This record gives sequence, structure tokens and C-alpha cells, in this order.
Amino acid sequence: MHHRFEILLGLENNTILLTMPLLSAGCIMFWKWRKAREFIEKDVEWWTLVFFLLLFAQAGALHYTGATDVLAKYLAGIAGHNQISLIILIITSSAIGSSILDNVVLVAAFIPVIQSFKDMGFNLQPFWWALLFGGCFGGNITLVGSTANIVALGILEKERNIKLTFLRWFWIGLTVGIVSIIIATIALIFLPIYK
Repeated sequence: MHHRFEILLGLENNTILLTMPLLSAGCIMFWKWRKAREFIEKDVEWWTLVFFLLLFAQAGALHYTGATDVLAKYLAGIAGHNQISLIILIITSSAIGSSILDNVVLVAAFIPVIQSFKDMGFNLQPFWWALLFGGCFGGNITLVGSTANIVALGILEKERNIKLTFLRWFWIGLTVGIVSIIIATIALIFLPIYK
């Protein structure tokens, strides 16, 4: 709904998306002012926040430098300007990419790539779904592939003193990720959900 409110109020894109967390945190700190210092020192996952801050900076740099436009042309060339081949390529590359990077960052970096396909005459709806499925399912493959994975691991280590190794997570995540991606790819190609 944030974009609808921005249009209604005449604000720039993502203004509400950026300000609401700050206003919410400020209200909580004002409301619970006696425990504000304790919240900030003990309850905020600072390492997780810094990690994501740097990942989002990386996605912004890719868009700013024009790397995403080059990538869109490259992907369309590989797929031979074929819609089905491009769906498979998007879901596969976003799954692999989001298993290496955080899936939110990868999807954010891929948004301008998908938008670039419109100028090439493609129907974008299946590409959005391919990006969604690839990013989400691929993010489950590794520990760093998803925001939820990192937050859950931080809580496990902090509260339960449980540590998971990369490879222990990887083999289970890889199996689940590949099966999920294959099912989603088949659905995108054969189910008429975007006509």
C-alpha cells in the first residue's frame, strides 16, 4: 500500500517505505524511553543490519552503473528472444544468484532488468513470477540466501547457542531448492496463469 499512499500524497517513490521503519522505531523509543538504551544495545541485531546495508548498497551500485541494462540484453540474447527460454533463464539465474547473495537484494537488483524486457516487446508477468520463485526458492539453498535465514541463525546462536555449519544447511537447502524450482518452472511454462 505504500506506493498508493505516495501517489495520493504526491511523494517520491519509496518515501513511505523508507520513513515508516524510522518513525515506528522512534515512536517505540519514545513510548518505552526507560528501556530505549537497553533495546538499542541488546535487542537490535547490529551485525545483521550492517550486512544488509552493504548488500543493498551493492544492488544500488549495479543499477546506477547500468550493469542491469547490460544484463537484460545479455539474457535476452542467450534466450534467443524466446519467452519460455527467458523464463527458464530468469528463474535459474535468480535462484543461483539469490543462493549467493541475499534474495531481497538480488530481486531488487533484478527489477530494472525485468523492466528492461518491456522495451524488447515481452510480456513481463511471467518474468515477475520467475523472479519471485527463483529468488525465494534459491534463497533457501544457503545460509546467506535469505533475510529470514540470517535472522533465524542469529537468534539460534544468541538465544539457544546452536550453531549450524554452512554445509549442513547447504545439502538440505539444495535439495529443497532444486525440487521447488523445477515445480515452479513447470507451472510457469505449462499453466495458463498469465495470458
